[in-house]
Amino acid sequence: MNKKLFGFVLLILLVQNAFSQDEPKSELSGLVRTRYMSTNNERDLTDFNIMVTHGQLYYKTKLNRWLSFGTQANALFHYGTESISQVDPITGSGPIYEGNLWVNRNMTGSVETTLPQFYLRANLEGHSLMVGRIVKDTPILNAEPWPFTDAIQGIWYEYQSNKKLHMQGGWVSRLSPRQTGAFVSIGESLGLAGVGTDIFGNPSGYRGNVDSNYLLMGDVEYKFSESFKIDGWTFYADNVIRTGLIEATYSNREKERSISSMFIYQNKFGEGGNIDSNLAYKNEDQASYFGLRINQKMGNNNLQFNIGRITKLGRFLLPREWGLEPFYTFQRRTRIEGASDVASVMFRWQRTWDKENALFNVFSSIGTNQFGTVNDPAKNKFSMPNHHHIDLSVEYLPKQFKGLSAEIYVAQRLLSGDAPSDSFIINRANFFHFDFLLSYRFKR
Repeated sequence: MNKKLFGFVLLILLVQNAFSQDEPKSELSGLVRTRYMSTNNERDLTDFNIMVTHGQLYYKTKLNRWLSFGTQANALFHYGTESISQVDPITGSGPIYEGNLWVNRNMTGSVETTLPQFYLRANLEGHSLMVGRIVKDTPILNAEPWPFTDAIQGIWYEYQSNKKLHMQGGWVSRLSPRQTGAFVSIGESLGLAGVGTDIFGNPSGYRGNVDSNYLLMGDVEYKFSESFKIDGWTFYADNVIRTGLIEATYSNREKERSISSMFIYQNKFGEGGNIDSNLAYKNEDQASYFGLRINQKMGNNNLQFNIGRITKLGRFLLPREWGLEPFYTFQRRTRIEGASDVASVMFRWQRTWDKENALFNVFSSIGTNQFGTVNDPAKNKFSMPNHHHIDLSVEYLPKQFKGLSAEIYVAQRLLSGDAPSDSFIINRANFFHFDFLLSYRFKR
């Protein structure tokens, strides 16, 4: 890390000296957050908890009118991993959510560091080109808000011709998933999180065995009018999988209402990751998803109704190492990826209270995810049972301490239907989840 920081400083000085015509405009921002998370399972099933402190420091400078440079350093520290190292004696299962804050398999010691961003950006009359390590938000690969952020290494291009057309895309050679501070190949990134089972019910064997050297992403968004737009994405992981997404949105500003629909289709590409089907990431030929969202503002309240459906074509696979799911019915701590024949419904309410001394951001959602079956691995990679999920978040931002915030998040997951054994219950249903985040952000 010392060599990287030295190189970073040296590069800034050299590039500024070569390209600066005026005094460079720089920005420094950062975040320090302490986070405690716990999951309380029912009866005698083991409970899990962990506390970590993490931070990031982001610096960018405008070298001249068309060229800028940016970098970001992240660090993660834990206060002990005894809880996430234990295994429930009844089921043999370990933690799911807490284990993602510090992954013992991928990290060592008590401190982990990474350099997720280190890039040059050129802007020329609507064109933008970034080269290096970059953080980008896309529907499938995005900066999930965990201690480490998913980052890419490669080239990213954007074009904005007018208010109607926006295009972007990139070539990615390596990834830094949130489960590790390292940049790894596309194939190595698959399996850093949980791997579930293959379609035959055996533990998936693709961890460390996927052959994939690059990732291609592309997006075209076109606004036909002030009220209607279509956005289309394509993702191609070399030798593994190809996923296409199209979303149409109609907005009525007068009624403060919007309606969106989404269709996602994916198919196996090449060998699915490995010529040996037992070591491949993708075995089935195809999978698809449909979603519908209605969003309505009512004064200070924002109401949202969502439905989603993964069809029976095959298990829909979205690498958990790459960020949040794009599904409309997504809730914190819920995933329906890895399954087929899933029906989901979710209602969400959000509001901000602006008081004299503080802001309060509140949201709550209630959803249900109904899987075809819990014990058929060909339809359910992670053995998720039917369930209802209820959550609530309250974020407090005091006005007298700018940049400080505290958030409490709670969730209750209730089993809906039957589960063959406790192995299908632990961390999956009938649990209470608690998350506390104390954060300080600064910018100058």
